[in-house]
Amino acid sequence: RAAVTGIRTRARGGVMRLQVRCAVLLAVCFGCATCIGVVAAEDASPWSEDADLDGIDEYLMESPKLVEQFLQVAMREIRAGAGWNASAEQSRMIFPGGELHDRALRNGAERGMLRLGGPLFVEAPALGGVSPRARVGAGSAMGVGNVTGGGDRDDGEDERTGTELDDDDDDDDHLKDDNLTPYVANANAWGSGDSLGGLFVSEGDDDDVTSGRHGVDSWDDTEAASTDQIAPASSQRRRARRAAMVGVEILSGAVANTGALLPPNEWADHAAEKMSALEVPWLVGVELAEKRVQDDPVLARNETAMDEKYGKMLDWFLEKGGTMNGVAVDVIDGKPGDRRGLRATTTIHTNFAYLKVPASLTLSSVSSRNLRSAHHNVGEQLKSYHATHPENALAVLLLHEWLKEHLGTGSAWGPYLRTLHHPALGKATLRAMAGTYAAEVHAEYIKDAIAAADTIQSDLCLRASGLCARKPGETGTGTHTRDDFRWALGIVRARAVWVTKRTTGGKFLALVPFLDLVTHHADAGGETVLELDSAILVTAGGLAKPGAEMAIAKGTSGGVTDAESFCRWHHITPGINRGGGVRLKLPGSDVTGATVGKKVFLLRQWRKEMAMPPRGADLWRSAAALGMYGDGDEELELMKATNSQSKRSGRGDGWMALAPNGEAGLTVEEELMLTGQARTGKEAAATAAAFVGLSSVPFFDINETQKKPMLYAAPDRDEPGGDDPILENARKDLARYALQTQAAAALGEYGDGDDDDDGDDSDDEKEKETQSGQKERGDAKPRSDGGAAAAEALGAARDFFKSGVPPPRGLDVLDLFLLRKSRLMAVCGAPTEYLLRADGPSDALLCATRVSLANETEVAALEGMGGDIPSWDAAPPSVQSPKNENALSFSALSPLSASNERASLRRLATAATNVLLSYRTSETEDLRVLDGEDPDVLDDPPIDVDSERSASEQTDLSSKQMPTFLRTKGGAVRAAVAARLREKRLLKAAMFALVRLEADIDGLKFQVDQAAALRVKQTQELRRRKKRADELFELYFSPLTLATLTVEVVQSETGASADRPVGSRYTATAVVMEGDSIETVARAFAHTHALDERNVQTLVDALQPGTASRVAHLQNATRPALVAAVPVVVPSGGYGVFVFRTGDDLTDIAFVFAGMHQVPEFKIPGLIADVNKTLVAREKHAVVLRVPVTAPDGRTVVLEIRDGDQHGDLPRFVERWCVAERVPLDTIGQIVQVARQRLDQEIGPVLVTFPVGAAGRLAVAIEIRTADPQKVLATVSAFCVTHDLGTESAPGITRTALARLDPGAVLVDADPTPKQAKDGAV
Repeated sequence: RAAVTGIRTRARGGVMRLQVRCAVLLAVCFGCATCIGVVAAEDASPWSEDADLDGIDEYLMESPKLVEQFLQVAMREIRAGAGWNASAEQSRMIFPGGELHDRALRNGAERGMLRLGGPLFVEAPALGGVSPRARVGAGSAMGVGNVTGGGDRDDGEDERTGTELDDDDDDDDHLKDDNLTPYVANANAWGSGDSLGGLFVSEGDDDDVTSGRHGVDSWDDTEAASTDQIAPASSQRRRARRAAMVGVEILSGAVANTGALLPPNEWADHAAEKMSALEVPWLVGVELAEKRVQDDPVLARNETAMDEKYGKMLDWFLEKGGTMNGVAVDVIDGKPGDRRGLRATTTIHTNFAYLKVPASLTLSSVSSRNLRSAHHNVGEQLKSYHATHPENALAVLLLHEWLKEHLGTGSAWGPYLRTLHHPALGKATLRAMAGTYAAEVHAEYIKDAIAAADTIQSDLCLRASGLCARKPGETGTGTHTRDDFRWALGIVRARAVWVTKRTTGGKFLALVPFLDLVTHHADAGGETVLELDSAILVTAGGLAKPGAEMAIAKGTSGGVTDAESFCRWHHITPGINRGGGVRLKLPGSDVTGATVGKKVFLLRQWRKEMAMPPRGADLWRSAAALGMYGDGDEELELMKATNSQSKRSGRGDGWMALAPNGEAGLTVEEELMLTGQARTGKEAAATAAAFVGLSSVPFFDINETQKKPMLYAAPDRDEPGGDDPILENARKDLARYALQTQAAAALGEYGDGDDDDDGDDSDDEKEKETQSGQKERGDAKPRSDGGAAAAEALGAARDFFKSGVPPPRGLDVLDLFLLRKSRLMAVCGAPTEYLLRADGPSDALLCATRVSLANETEVAALEGMGGDIPSWDAAPPSVQSPKNENALSFSALSPLSASNERASLRRLATAATNVLLSYRTSETEDLRVLDGEDPDVLDDPPIDVDSERSASEQTDLSSKQMPTFLRTKGGAVRAAVAARLREKRLLKAAMFALVRLEADIDGLKFQVDQAAALRVKQTQELRRRKKRADELFELYFSPLTLATLTVEVVQSETGASADRPVGSRYTATAVVMEGDSIETVARAFAHTHALDERNVQTLVDALQPGTASRVAHLQNATRPALVAAVPVVVPSGGYGVFVFRTGDDLTDIAFVFAGMHQVPEFKIPGLIADVNKTLVAREKHAVVLRVPVTAPDGRTVVLEIRDGDQHGDLPRFVERWCVAERVPLDTIGQIVQVARQRLDQEIGPVLVTFPVGAAGRLAVAIEIRTADPQKVLATVSAFCVTHDLGTESAPGITRTALARLDPGAVLVDADPTPKQAKDGAV
């Protein structure tokens, strides 16, 4: 057995040299879950300065129609070639296998412009230990190769699957073969999926890397290291074995037996992403556009024609009111693009306004307000895009006006539009960018442009077809294409600037004539402000001498990274970039704010990228499309409802209605859960069954004791209709999910005792693993991305493939766990803030990484933070207030736990190290390309400020200088090399910072610990509250004793007995409690003891207040004043009255109330909040009447009526008061009558009354007792608050009341319009 297997030498030659111990550190990185390979040319040679840097730096595309024209040229070349067969090749020219498609693919590969997803970790030969290939495809992130070769089939091989058949099912030796050698192919080191900086690595392999964990303190350019560093061989063998075991399970399982699975040798091909035919025109176009420049650079650039265009633009600019002060357009040597810029023609001082541009001359949201297209307002059509995607909105506007100018009737911006050319990077520059973060940003720009174009075509162009017309003003000309939009968006990214509004401080994106020629420099300062006269004023940020090139800081407050600067403007600024960094994208960061359909896509992508099992609903979609479960449960189908809700909505009924709504549609259960109509899969399944008319849930939660469903054979590809695209797509999806299931089994959640034990690993290896494995609380498994939920989802996927058990049709447990994580990630910050800088990760990046790696214990602690754990679809914690005063809120700045913090820092360090080892050049080689000019070293000669201005100016103007060196030397190619060099240094510095952060972990305080401590505190507090509630029950909710009267009684004949004969004497006690009637107590006592009627009055008198019977209970005679008696609908379905008095502790009372009415503990905080809201509102209302009431028990209690209580529901208010004060309910009518009489006397009689109520609620009659409008409004406002109608209802009700008070008045029943200032502002 080889000690280390699967590590091979790179085919591309020279790489960054690092010490071996630092290379060992990289071994913790196993690779990315979904390998996104940078598609390279097949004949790619080692990096060479002469070969890679030779060629065109950049070129300009003056028209979006160039792509179409070049495509026609390429097609004519192919047709003119020898052997052209029109009938065979014409129809597939741009599709896979076609000559034009191959040419485009080759162009994209040579330029590194393609990011195509490769297959998942485990390739088909890993299935069942068949004779695997010696090599695996270049797109694979993990495979199993046979180092001894062997690829021919044996006689015992299955012809359909290519799988070796073993007569002895019990023989698993093929799973323990040393030839199962893991292999990692060349992959994009920047990430998984389409994600930059994907963080999927394997944990738990510290035994092989412990000695190199901190080996980043020195770097050496003399030793070669491979980018194909992988996890230790013993770990890889275990992973390969697990994958092979699952492969055997899948190939011999029930789903495979139905014929639904494609032959495994096709799986990897279907899992690999193919280049779309829609990409062919652009990739062919860029090749020919670059060739045009190579063939005749002078003619292609045509400086004379360019000068004429700028001359006409200047005339137009000045004619329309624009001004230039002290600057002029000039050719700037070394400036990217068309080389035009602004030079100072005189000394420009700080804050001097050298450019004034009327807003009407810009292309922006401001200028489009008055623009019309096909009789529609363009500003309104683009309004939502300007707010959410300003670059896309500006690209649409630019393209519309450009097409009007060149193909239509002309544009008002014509002279400006004719100077705008799309800047594109040449092959030499793109090759210099290869493997850098700049290359990833460039690829991301391409991806975003394609996605935006598709969205605009399916959204905006359907709503505003005239805005998207290829020939504006004409019908039937079609809409602009994806390539048209990409051309326009490239111009926007290179030229657009952010403008600040003087009035509001808000910013908007704009294409501003001549300002777009000003170079970006982070230290240049300057302002671009839309002033009150609707003109944009551009001021200098520093002193510039005559002849100096003008610059301005175009980025946001956070700065611009080198990669972003290079991809937008094709240059980087020399010197240290304080905004430098690399931006990492983590799956899950944008799930929370996504739409329902987008959530499903993002969850699917998250699970795939992080090697988690496939979604149950996705497995169900494919199975349903192939009819694997037939018509469902036949018995249930026979009993289904004939008029189900699903049938009425056009979705059908019964079993078939549970299928997804369309090929890529959601299942009923997914819709229910994602829209908040169901919380769990079980609840969603039950609701869905009722929706489609089934009496019970079919095929849900099947276990060993239940009857498993019958599986039906999938349609054969060779049968009529068997090649239907829907069926073929379902087969391909199942192949992908089979690979994903294997990947999850190989790299998923395994703890001690799982099936990853390596039976033939040496005892020394096991001992080494045991000694070095560092486990901390809550971190008992290698990975925590999916936790136990991932293990459960993996079990469901394996059961599906092995036994045909129907998978969950809604959100499964892993979906719900990931949604919970996404809630927390939403608090960390925007994905644009996920930056790894020289001083370490940004707060947002570290927070998101922590959450991404958090296990169930940590997530639960963070969600509750001392309060109740919210639902998975609740709002992010940032917009929630703590449940109680002792609750914590989730902090994006604090670490979660020691183990999580260590894992997060190592995960980031691994990602950085993986990238460092992937570069094809060393720093020494980069500096040699730059002729020794270090881009970090800036030797900017100072300007003698005092000599450039008069003494009178010195006290008024700043001495800040305009930067002299605005870009690195040598053009775009060498700028790419400079960016590559600075990127390496940044990542090394970040590694040092991460090591320092890890060394400080033991001294940190952790949120999980704080939450645990708070939980303990709250548990103790809960016990104390419950004990206190028991003690207070007697005082608060039991009637108190008001009087006790001891009476000596002479036994009469009635009731006499042997123990108590006639004439004997004994004592008895009469007791009056709160809520009793004294007379009733006296009569009951007399009746019990056979007293004469004349003694009743004596007893009544003796029990009255002020008598001796009351002396011992004077403390009970008067309770604290009643603040409110709040009605509560309790869980039993009845009413309870929450009684709150002066001096009460609201929480104490809530616990007593909850104990009386069986209110669950988790509902108590909400009860407290709701009651407190009522108390606060009630306290603000004035007391309108106090009525002393003598209760039948002798107490005098006060009925306090506040404004809002005195209306038609006064009897209900008095009823609650009687319950709170223990006054008999049969006195309600009498009390209400007295209260109304007193209200009439003290306030006035009711003048107007009418019912008021919200829809679906009981209406209450409002009673108006005054004609004063101000008092009427006050009365109505109090009424609205008391009856929860909202204060916004008060004006309308007041208008109605006033109209009824004065029937002759004209009623204008509308809310008043906002007052406007003289300038029109509201």
